[in-house]
Order: sequence, then structure tokens, then C-alpha cells
Amino acid sequence: MSAFLAFRTAAFSLLRPRAPNIPCLRQLPIRAVHNVPTRPRDKNIPYRIVQLVDPITGKLSEPLPLMTIIESLPDKKLEYVELVSEDPAPIVKIINKKDAFEKRKLAKKKASAVAKKNVQKEVQLTWGAAEGDYAHKVGRVREELEKGHRIDLVFSHKKGQDLPTPEEMQQQVQTTVEMLADVGKEWKPPEYRGKIAAVFLQGTVVSEPVITAEDLLPRKEKLRMKKMARKEKKQEQKINPEVEDLYQN
Repeated sequence: MSAFLAFRTAAFSLLRPRAPNIPCLRQLPIRAVHNVPTRPRDKNIPYRIVQLVDPITGKLSEPLPLMTIIESLPDKKLEYVELVSEDPAPIVKIINKKDAFEKRKLAKKKASAVAKKNVQKEVQLTWGAAEGDYAHKVGRVREELEKGHRIDLVFSHKKGQDLPTPEEMQQQVQTTVEMLADVGKEWKPPEYRGKIAAVFLQGTVVSEPVITAEDLLPRKEKLRMKKMARKEKKQEQKINPEVEDLYQN
């Protein structure tokens, strides 16, 4: 009997799957990922001979050694050579860092303006709303349209209120649209479904993004200027405490 038990134990030990040998994992430090230029620049351009786009005429030069173009830059801190095309031949441009920064700033502001324009919200009104409530809701719609947003203005029936006729519904909708015509317009026709009507408005007063001189300053320079402004404010307050009121108002 004991021999049988020993045999069974040995068989189970052979058939039982072994636990996998998992190596000890060491947590690696996470490094921040910085924006990497999408186009090769300077010595990272994988071509020895390239054509240069003339910055004034926009015409292509004769094939030139890449290093000759790079070495011709008067100040490599202000300019760099960038690969802009590889087909049918490698083409490069001389990029001014300040100009490139301004273009990125403008593109970012335009993208922000487009994002604001695509915001869509809904405001609900009842057909028999009191004058004060109606004015408040229309005022909210006006504020959103002034930001360039899209607004779905929904008119619905509230229990206990008189239901207007279809003609009265259309008249109230049209009156509301005309009240908001200076800040928004209908981007698609209104919809009427039984007791409900919906008006679809798009804000029309979004201004083009304007880049100020402060926008173009590096972040460190902006912080330095703010620090100096706070310091000057404290000095003026010591001379005349009434200056504090001017900053707060």
C-alpha cells in the first residue's frame, strides 16, 4: 500500500505543471516625452545633395551640398535648414525660428477659435414662459452666440399652460430668431414636432485671433515680467496706499 502511495505521489509531481519562473521586474523611470520635429533638420537630413527654396523668389536652386547651405547660415541660433520634400528630389528651406514660432502661435489660436465655434449647447424654453424667464433664457443664448457657439433653442409645452396654435409657434420662433440676428444665424431650418419646436443657431461674431507682443515672449520672460510688475506694485503701494485701489478696480 505504501509503495502504491509513493508511486502516485511521484506521478502527480511529474504531471503537475510547474509554476513559471517569472523574473523580477525593475520599474524604470518615466521620462517626459518632448515634442520632436516632424521634419529632419540640419545634420539630421539624410541627404548630401539637396535643392534650396529661395526665400524671396520661391524658386529652386541648383543641387547643392547640404553642409554648404548649413554653414552659410549667419546665425544658427536664429535659423535652421529643414527638409520639406523628398519627391522627386530632396528640397530644403531655411527657416527663421521666430517666424516659425509666430506661425505656430497663430495656428494654435485659430485652432482654439475653431474649437470654440464647434461647441454646441441646448437651451430650453416653454411656450408660455413668463416675460422675465423668457428674457433671461434669450440672454443666455445671446452670451453663447457671442462666443461663437452653436445653440439648439428648444420650445416645449408645459402642463397647465395654453398650447399655442402652429401659426403662433412659428411666430414666436421667428421673433426670437430676429432678436438674436445680430449675434447668430440659423445654420439649418427649424424643426416642428407636435408641441415642440427647435431652432438651430450659430454664433457669427467670433473675431480672428490676434497675436500680441506678449504672446511671442518665451515663458521665462513672461514670468520675469509678471514678477517685476508685482514688485513695482508693492513699491508703489508703500509710497501711496491708494494705488492698491487702482489695481483692484
